This record gives sequence, C-alpha cells and structure tokens, in this order.
Amino acid sequence: TAMAKTGTAQAPAAPNGETDAWIMAASPAEDPAVVLVAFVRGGGSGSSTAGPVVRHALQYFLDHRGEILAGVPTG
Repeated sequence: TAMAKTGTAQAPAAPNGETDAWIMAASPAEDPAVVLVAFVRGGGSGSSTAGPVVRHALQYFLDHRGEILAGVPTG
C-alpha cells in the first residue's frame, strides 16, 4: 500500500494563472522504502496533474524494487 498527500499553492506568476500542484507519496505505507514528490508549476489540481507523475514513478519503483535497492548501501 501507499500513502499520499496532495496540495495546491497560489502563485500569481504561475502559467495561465493556475495554482501550482504537488503530491507526496510513500510506499509501503507501513515502512516506506521510497518517498516521491512531484511539483507541477501552474498544474491546477495536485491529484489530476502531479498525481500521474508520482503514480508512474511509484509503479516503476515497485516493478524494479529489487534492482533499485540492490545498489543502495546499508548501515
């Protein structure tokens, strides 16, 4: 399982006058091995614009977890 939090920030200089969008996700929720953050300037809603970025990156991590963590030093 994963946990996530989305958000928006008002930024007058953002493209198209939209709010900036962000999302933070960690997985697995019980003992996170990975934390991802995506920020989309002028993206509007965090879940609709930044969410797919994190979803794809998290899916890649889950599909290749063993390979990725094999190169991480322990201790």
